[in-house]
Amino acid sequence: FLAIFTLRQLKLDEPMLDLRVFKSRIYVFSTIIVMIAYASLISSELMIPMYLENIKGLSAFRSGLVLMPGAIVMGIMNPITGILFDKYGARVLAITGLTLLALGTFGLSRLTVGTTEMYVIIIYAIRMFGIAMITMPLTTSGLNSLDRNYYSHGNAIINTLRQVAGSIGTSMIITLMTKARAYSGYANPTEASVFGMNVSFAAVGILTAIGIVLAFFTV
Repeated sequence: FLAIFTLRQLKLDEPMLDLRVFKSRIYVFSTIIVMIAYASLISSELMIPMYLENIKGLSAFRSGLVLMPGAIVMGIMNPITGILFDKYGARVLAITGLTLLALGTFGLSRLTVGTTEMYVIIIYAIRMFGIAMITMPLTTSGLNSLDRNYYSHGNAIINTLRQVAGSIGTSMIITLMTKARAYSGYANPTEASVFGMNVSFAAVGILTAIGIVLAFFTV
């Protein structure tokens, strides 16, 4: 349906969303990196509670407490990254944020049945620190590359694609986790589940590493 909508907009004299925003290379690659970050965020927010509750046996409330420090870190960093963006620009923040996100994601690909809650708290907080340095600065950078008349169009498009990336990314990661668990070779279902999660986090880490390359050369 998005494809049909896109084709329709290209044929209208006054489109609802003007897709000429994609003529800006900075906007295109900023949007792609934001999509990668958002897919990484949403998929991890699904898998980590699954690990904590299904593997570690924690309650939903306690799982939420494990994730809360990361959310606090992101909330604190959002205004700070705005100041850093004004001072250093998007490229420095994007590369730094994506590097932290990649390191944190690969850190989550080393989970075991005995991994401590503190390890998950720290690694998740590192990831959220990195995401805070990506989403707002790159969204701003992408919109700044557009003519002022296209701001509303660019903002609507990047928000839509961010949601699409989150949903598709989650579907792909859960599918990968399920397949890896089924072919893990572990007789113990708990160990097989952890293996599947590790494979999924490693895949997200690779995707994030691709984002680093994009940020380095294009933002």
